[in-house]
Amino acid sequence: MVRQKNTKSGRNKKAKTSKKKEESLVFNCTSCAQPQLLVQGKRNILCHPFLQVGVCRECLIFSHSDLVPKDNDGYDIYCMWCSELGNLTCCDECRAPICQECITRNVSADYFDSLGDQDIWKCFAC
Repeated sequence: MVRQKNTKSGRNKKAKTSKKKEESLVFNCTSCAQPQLLVQGKRNILCHPFLQVGVCRECLIFSHSDLVPKDNDGYDIYCMWCSELGNLTCCDECRAPICQECITRNVSADYFDSLGDQDIWKCFAC
């Protein structure tokens, strides 16, 4: 079996996968939605520091930024889950924002649509 593999230069290389990797489970990162192979002994799925959900190594490093810009009201301007800009819903408890894409991908579109009817919303960490 042949699969595409990203290299540091951003180009795709063809890499042969072993039979052992073909039998591995696949997990989608909850932050970037990229599939990750779950291989015994390899720590490629890690825990998000605030939400305690599985994320890939690249997203974990990206989420550990110490300098998170805030808007004029004191809210973070990037999603707490994926660290991207987007249609943000802010927690009324801790003020952390989570984007529409993360909520719909990891919970559901119906749940996101119901947020407009709520007077107070607490994020998944609270």
